Amino acid sequence: MTEEQKQISNFEKACRKLGMVPVEKIDTKYGEILIADGCDGKKYRSAFCISRGGLDIFHDMEFDLFHNPEIPRSMKQKARINTVKREAFKWVGHNVEAGRYDA
Repeated sequence: MTEEQKQISNFEKACRKLGMVPVEKIDTKYGEILIADGCDGKKYRSAFCISRGGLDIFHDMEFDLFHNPEIPRSMKQKARINTVKREAFKWVGHNVEAGRYDA
């Protein structure tokens, strides 16, 4: 197992401890974005991690159990994941602007 695989495995373990499971991986030219989502019974949590030869950024977000009442329950997970994706790409953009990631 490579160092990157170990760190990704650690991301998955940390997410599972918080009641989340990995749900998506997005490949970008800046690295992989890993997305996790779940519920601990009190709140929903979603997280993203940016992996660039190892874990670079981890950020989790909490959502009230009754978030976005206008969205049907069957669509709420997708809404959370889309929110986390937007946040992840925003972080990538900030790192490109700051020169941490090559443009």
